[in-house]
Amino acid sequence: MYENSIKNLKVLEKEGAIGKYGFYESIDYKNKKELVKTFMAHHEGMILTSIDNALNKNIFQKRFMSNPEIVGIKVLLEEKMLEDEIVTKEKREKVQKIKYDGYKEEAPRTRGYNVISKNEISNIVKDDGYECTKFDDIVVGKGFKFFIKNISTNKIYDFEKMPKNIEFIPYSSKFNFEDGNIKCSINTTMAPDADVEIKKIQIKNNGINDLNLELTTLEDVILSDIRQYNSHPAFDKMFLRFSNINDKLLIERKGRMPNEKCIFVAKTLFMPDGKFEYEIDKEKLIKRENIDENGNVNLNEIIRNSPQFSSKIDNVINPVIAMRSHVKIKKGEKCDIFYITSAGIEKEDILKNIDMYMNTEKLDRVFELEKNQMKSQIRYMGLTEKDISKYQLMLNEIFRTNQEIYENNVREKSNSESVKFLMKTHLEKSESQEIPLKTKYGNAEFLTLPSKMNLANSQLWKFGVSGDFPIILFEISNKNNLYYLKEMLKAFQYFKTINVNIELVVISKLNIIDELINEKLGHYLNSRGGIFVIDNIGVSDRKMLEMRACKVIDVEKGDAL
Repeated sequence: MYENSIKNLKVLEKEGAIGKYGFYESIDYKNKKELVKTFMAHHEGMILTSIDNALNKNIFQKRFMSNPEIVGIKVLLEEKMLEDEIVTKEKREKVQKIKYDGYKEEAPRTRGYNVISKNEISNIVKDDGYECTKFDDIVVGKGFKFFIKNISTNKIYDFEKMPKNIEFIPYSSKFNFEDGNIKCSINTTMAPDADVEIKKIQIKNNGINDLNLELTTLEDVILSDIRQYNSHPAFDKMFLRFSNINDKLLIERKGRMPNEKCIFVAKTLFMPDGKFEYEIDKEKLIKRENIDENGNVNLNEIIRNSPQFSSKIDNVINPVIAMRSHVKIKKGEKCDIFYITSAGIEKEDILKNIDMYMNTEKLDRVFELEKNQMKSQIRYMGLTEKDISKYQLMLNEIFRTNQEIYENNVREKSNSESVKFLMKTHLEKSESQEIPLKTKYGNAEFLTLPSKMNLANSQLWKFGVSGDFPIILFEISNKNNLYYLKEMLKAFQYFKTINVNIELVVISKLNIIDELINEKLGHYLNSRGGIFVIDNIGVSDRKMLEMRACKVIDVEKGDAL
């Protein structure tokens, strides 16, 4: 492996480039092979570092990339020299300042959905505050809730019900609310260098008296494919196992099948010099008196009564993640609490990731680092702020159909609520309750009503489409409009980078395979969650695809992304 390096050193030794303290600084061949007989300490250090790095499997590269500030700009390290350009120093030109014409900071959005993602972990949140966290295609948890109880007045602040100001940007989702002397914000982002989700909860005391507060977080833990979970939630919950490792709650799913993907998730509530108590059994948390005659749970009343959390690990059949901490905030001051989640397939890795971010200095910088890394990534993809705005609007259409799709981007059987919603939405857009689908029987022609149309996933299989993910239907017939296809492919790539799975169905008689290959998307062709090209389709199949699609784009009719 190192033969070439050793060979080079032997050549230098024959040239006389070695002295009392090792190899000399250099040889100047312009002046009849003149030896530069100097030794520089920092160069010797670089040599020793290189040897160490070679013998220990790139250990210094790993240490270098463990710095979040370096990870934030690692995209720049991937840029390569242009192969068809000649660099010369003969022509002296004035050095121009680097100017970026790409992505600029955009104004925060206040409606719809927002997706933030890093590596395999992602967070999807709606403007009403409901959210879920995913690792790859596994839903880690959903329905995060946050309560503040003023111990002095017994007043409850329910984050879900409070009127909130919203700030959605590509690298964070922030909710702000203010009531009386309490001002609170919850800001969610991803760590730039690990599969870690971080919620920064900041509370400021705007009053004239000190505040004595009790803070409670609640979240449903899933750790499962949402289809599997929804088919039998009570059974699915039985396979979760909990442990407490140094104030980190570790949850794992015990696999039932030989090849089942099993992941771990760790959670903690972190604040300097602060402790938290927890409850993992929903049966202990929610008593019979807290449930009304319609089966609804009065969470506010539970928080008001402050039931004691057991902080015990047990085998539970109805799990929940509930954490509570007490804080005192002096007048005019503020307090930061961090709700940290890490997920992965290796237990040791996620515990290490949590430990890495149980550090106030790192947590204070994480939002700025993730902002810089996201902007670098978007710029590297050649996108602009207008592109991102368009894609976020498309996300609203992708997720709006159904809570189930929103959580895992999946559709169920033809009689599922998601398909019923799609049919209802399509009918609301139509001027008539009858969609002009002509079918022939003998010499007679009939109009087929959508209620008679089979929208099961199996109807999509003849096109290779799985139907497990939201469908975007894109129609193009004119070569002059290939620009719009390229724009759609850029959107598809962006969705992949933020772990949003869609199936892009392109209806076209043009040869567009070359376009997919040019955009380096050939490997997505005819694969689940990929791109499908249909060049010949009947009227009824077209209408079925239009009704199954969450968005239909026909560029010949002037439709835009």
